[in-house]
Amino acid sequence: MDNAYWNGRVMAYGDGDQEFKPLAGGKDVAGHEMTHGVIQHTADLIYQNQSGALNESFADVFGVMIDRANYLMGEDIMKASTGKSALRDLSNPKNTQILSPQPSTMTEYQNLSADQDNGGVHINSGVPNKAAYLVINAITREKAERIYYRALSNYLTRNSQFGDCRKAVEQAAKDLKDQLGITDADVAAVGQAFDAVGITATTGTGGGGNEVPPVSGGKSWIAFMLENGQIGLFDVASGQAATLSDPNAFARASIQTGDRAQLSTGLSGQRIWFINQNGQLASVDLTNGQVSVLSQLMIQQAGDLWNASISPDEQYVSISSAYANDPNLYIYDGQQLGKIELKPESTQEGIKVQTIQYPDVVSWSPNQQKPKIAFDAYNEVDVGTSGKVGYWSMYEIDFAISKIYGLISSQPTNVSVGNVTYSNTNPDVIAFNYVDPTGKFDVYVGNFDTGQLRALNIPSFTFGGTSIVDGERPTFSPDDKMVCFSSAQKKALFFYDTQSSQLAASAFTVALYNPRWFVQGGTVASSPETEQVPTAFHLYDNYPNPFNPSTKIEYEVPTRAYVRLLVYDILGQLVRTLVSSEQPSGRFATRWDGTDESGNRLASGFYVYRMDAVDASGRSTVLSRKMLLLR
Repeated sequence: MDNAYWNGRVMAYGDGDQEFKPLAGGKDVAGHEMTHGVIQHTADLIYQNQSGALNESFADVFGVMIDRANYLMGEDIMKASTGKSALRDLSNPKNTQILSPQPSTMTEYQNLSADQDNGGVHINSGVPNKAAYLVINAITREKAERIYYRALSNYLTRNSQFGDCRKAVEQAAKDLKDQLGITDADVAAVGQAFDAVGITATTGTGGGGNEVPPVSGGKSWIAFMLENGQIGLFDVASGQAATLSDPNAFARASIQTGDRAQLSTGLSGQRIWFINQNGQLASVDLTNGQVSVLSQLMIQQAGDLWNASISPDEQYVSISSAYANDPNLYIYDGQQLGKIELKPESTQEGIKVQTIQYPDVVSWSPNQQKPKIAFDAYNEVDVGTSGKVGYWSMYEIDFAISKIYGLISSQPTNVSVGNVTYSNTNPDVIAFNYVDPTGKFDVYVGNFDTGQLRALNIPSFTFGGTSIVDGERPTFSPDDKMVCFSSAQKKALFFYDTQSSQLAASAFTVALYNPRWFVQGGTVASSPETEQVPTAFHLYDNYPNPFNPSTKIEYEVPTRAYVRLLVYDILGQLVRTLVSSEQPSGRFATRWDGTDESGNRLASGFYVYRMDAVDASGRSTVLSRKMLLLR
């Protein structure tokens, strides 16, 4: 392998091939990959666009802090036959004598699609790399390394952009002033370095901006199941609970293993979706109490479904299978079942993480316009000659770019994380279970907007005179102000107030499992969009995505231009031209029905839609995104 990468759990160093000698021979390369692990356990910068470029840049920065001979990356592993002196150069990213010349200022920044180097993570890292070199050169390595580590571990978050990096490094320098000899002049030098490469405090957009309003009105319920899988409802207002009367309202449940199917609801709250005791997808209509079963839906044979989650608009169901060797998720659109291979991104383009053995619990994000799926999964990885190491981790599928990323960093041996669920208003907030080596369950809430990962410390609370050590399956209240979870040992539902950190309980005579908090018959407020004059070419996420039979594609044109909107299959073959005309400034929309130029229905799979625009000056802009067609 002519490369090295970090896969979220393991560092891999290839033996080299055409361009490199064995990659473990470079101290800076080793430091680079080790830093990716540190980044995952601190800021956890998502590996795409500017946040991904920061991920690469910080790995380079600490690479040259470990190998302090110069500002080159990989100079000790380059083969003479390449004629190149190094892989990258922080002091001069545009150096033509290195293998991968990069932009060094924002005027040279390359706006790339997710298909191209994950949005330019290796290419555009040259800009913050140059800023880091200028900082180091101005204030010394000893000061810079402390400042950069504090910025990474205290201020950067999963969605941080270049402007966020500038603010983080500046704030870290201020924090450390009068320590380690850091002076006001050093703080000023940090700002001057970022000025020199054109990174301002507002460069990039940062995280957030995808929140949705909570459901208001209606009736608040918590769905649950008993030990045998019988489904019931808890009336939040009255505190009363009752099981459903339909004899088919039983979810998959194993008293022997303790595993039970998750319960899922859409925004309307009209139905509860679940996998029944026969391994089939089912739903119960709460308006009449009747259960419907999709008995013909299967992956390989009848009864092989494990867990299911319904999308907020109830157009799609995401499904995990009952097979222990099935590293896929399945999407059902009411007609066809599509498959998504679970191969998360690594830190090297073209290399996917292939450690997932099977997924379990699944959750749809609340924003229907920007659909994502979070899931937990069991992984196995080969470690030297000691055999396989197994562990649970959590991931997210981003349909807008058709990529899969780790949600949180990998955990120590004998620690498990899972039972992930999104908040009801913010796709950047999740809750999940953390199980320590002794088997105690805690509930964590992660906010990727702020970078906070908060343990609710549930085992520190007592109920009935003893600690709560089995708080499972967290679920957010409709307004996200509370988190509910169940304890079989305590035969209770618990309610954690995220603002006051207080815990309340509702006790029962039997144990309840797998709560799901939802509103039946509520409404979702919508904010009218304000009309704005476009200032740049922009290609929006298609909606719905996945889709069948058609999807809507919107784009913006800032000035009169000749615009083509094209659809390609995954092999790069043009299958459909949707737009080819001169257009004025404005926002436009078109639809694609999943057919080619001749009207033939195309097969299920990923497709790329691309916008090619040429303005009056002859300047060309190319933007692209992915979409998933399910037949």
